[in-house]
Amino acid sequence: MLPSPLMTTCSIDYGDFLYEDRIEFQGIDKDFFVGRPYVNAFLDNENGKPKIQPGQCRLLTERLGIDVETITTNPFSLLHRSRDQKYYYFYWMLQDLHDLERFERDYQDTYQLKYRGMITVLEKYARARFE
Repeated sequence: MLPSPLMTTCSIDYGDFLYEDRIEFQGIDKDFFVGRPYVNAFLDNENGKPKIQPGQCRLLTERLGIDVETITTNPFSLLHRSRDQKYYYFYWMLQDLHDLERFERDYQDTYQLKYRGMITVLEKYARARFE
């Protein structure tokens, strides 16, 4: 059984970071992360170009340290390098990358449909206002 739908984004950077346990109380969890990779991943998720879209997961390549293109086993076989070489996108939802082109086309179509719906609503109310 699949869990309830939830769309997230994920940016991952590589390098040293520090995790410290904190005192926790029932209903209150505390996590403390410090380090450049954590900050880089956070900033990329918030401000990266291109803007990360719902459902996407990407790895920053600058400090990755390994050539993931030489690894053919899962999950590495589901990584695809961006045109600008800045990221590897992880296509967790695909069985393999043979479906990548079709997936990208279908995803882009839904993205465009979202805005068509918004435009329809705006036109409806604007027409009513000016009639």
